[in-house]
Amino acid sequence: MKLLIDVISDVNCPWCYIGKRRLEQAIAAVDVQVSVTWHPFQLNPTMPKEGISRREYRTRKFGSWERSIELDAKVIAVGEAEGIDFAFDKIERTPNTVDAHRVIWLADQHGCQDTVVESLFRAYFIEGKDIGNQQTLIDVATESGLDQQSTETMLNSEAGMDVIEKAGELSQRNGVTGVPFFIINNAITLSGAQAPETFIDAFKLPDTDSRPTKLLFVCSKNKWRSLTAERMLNGVNGYDVRSAGTEKDARIKVTAGHIGWADMIFVMEKKHRRRLDEKFGDSLAGKEVVCLNIPDDYKLMDPELIDLLLEKLSPHIEVPD
Repeated sequence: MKLLIDVISDVNCPWCYIGKRRLEQAIAAVDVQVSVTWHPFQLNPTMPKEGISRREYRTRKFGSWERSIELDAKVIAVGEAEGIDFAFDKIERTPNTVDAHRVIWLADQHGCQDTVVESLFRAYFIEGKDIGNQQTLIDVATESGLDQQSTETMLNSEAGMDVIEKAGELSQRNGVTGVPFFIINNAITLSGAQAPETFIDAFKLPDTDSRPTKLLFVCSKNKWRSLTAERMLNGVNGYDVRSAGTEKDARIKVTAGHIGWADMIFVMEKKHRRRLDEKFGDSLAGKEVVCLNIPDDYKLMDPELIDLLLEKLSPHIEVPD
């Protein structure tokens, strides 16, 4: 058994640091191969590039500096139990974390992502460094195994910016509103800095091999062809089936959430595939999309339509007799 764990987090989120520690404890307690990938999330997407005074930001957010100190004290107590010595008094600025996330992306390309994530958490929460500062990021990255020149070149370019956008799509597909957020084997999700025991229990749940196969059927208005496919196949052979349309007046309009949800996508005509490509582009990468070439000549649950669907689908999925 191999565990693939995707972690959505922000590097200025103390609970993400705590969540990392608890995840590590859970991984250490199980005898399985684990691969962890870190994805960006911006708690403060409108933060100025240079950041802002932490005192000013927290006072504005929580109503007073005294309230901020009270909340920090609670996090410090939790952190101590996890071996993290939060030093909020050393932090002068709340950073813009876009460049930090780009460094984490670069680290993934060089096999040292987890080390860089740990170093960034430590630099900010324990050493009080400004991880929105480019030179600080270069120093942390270099100390963590990244090449200095490669890091500087990346930070002085637009490289990795698309990763921020794609991560936003990942968060949207999974309904992420806060971090940390954990996705295990693309099937099981956990929100928040869960206890190690919760992670361990999740590791034991069925993985993607035993969950229902998710099929999405797409036509123009989601009235006859795709809806017929949904009604005849949903629940059959373990299939979880949804249908949607590409037109504005479709009964149910296809969304990015549909695309992310589906294991396989079936379109009724080539024009439907073109519309998906135009609207969702990179989100379709890695998805199996099959054109069935079924014309719009039938009504809902028409016996001839059902027979044609079964014929067209049989090379791709197990269909009922």
